[in-house]
Amino acid sequence: MLTQAFEEGSVGSLADAFAGERDDRRLMDMVLSLYRFMQSHPFPERWLSEKVAMYFPDEADRQRISPWERVILDYAGEASAHCVGLLSRALEECREEEAVERAYAGALEKDRSAFSQMEELARAGDWDGLSQLACGFAPARRGALRGYDGDPLKDRLEAFRKEVKRVAEELGKYFSATREACWEETARTAPLVKSLQTLTLRFSQRYAEKKREGNFLDYLNPDSLKVLTGCKVEKSLADAKPGESYQFLRQGYFCVDSKDSKPGALVFNRSVKLKDSFKPESK
Repeated sequence: MLTQAFEEGSVGSLADAFAGERDDRRLMDMVLSLYRFMQSHPFPERWLSEKVAMYFPDEADRQRISPWERVILDYAGEASAHCVGLLSRALEECREEEAVERAYAGALEKDRSAFSQMEELARAGDWDGLSQLACGFAPARRGALRGYDGDPLKDRLEAFRKEVKRVAEELGKYFSATREACWEETARTAPLVKSLQTLTLRFSQRYAEKKREGNFLDYLNPDSLKVLTGCKVEKSLADAKPGESYQFLRQGYFCVDSKDSKPGALVFNRSVKLKDSFKPESK
């Protein structure tokens, strides 16, 4: 499929941007990933067209917060709230010992205040304000604390701070550019996205033809059904309704089961995970 597309000259710029010097495996992985996302929706081609259209906004669209901006801002709000919770817990624990409180409380308060501001900016949709704060964030320096090497309380506090630092670095990457710069990059990327759409639709058509030729069992993932019990989710999901979809951080996209899910015994079905090792035959 890719060879034919290359010969036709329809994906030249896409190949230059994403294919490696030795092979086109990276490009094919992108097509397969996008194909899997498509198939998780009832109207795959329409879903794909809608997503591609987001890369071709008019002036009115640019005045509004776009769906992709909203996804990133929502994640930033959730991640910042997560850090506020961690730092609040750390503050409570550090007060167990006076010496530890003197060393840690001030730094934890400053970091919590910074993440509270990030959460507010994310909820308000202030991309540039959040970008400035996230990129300029550095964990506050704590005071000296001697004689606590290997102490469980100190180790817990350092673990909290390590997680907060990781989230801050992640947000710094997501918001490393201004909103205007992101729109400019989107405009430059748009033609590549259009080519990727064409290639993915071509793969979808070829794959459907091949499935009709063989046994459908050949195209099932043998590990597609795994049931996990006792999983923990945010309290806000207690009122999740059947059919509603959510993204669980670092896990994937889930939908509330319309048959078996009930209050107090929620059932979430994963439609797409963030990284899938199962690949249909692409030759």
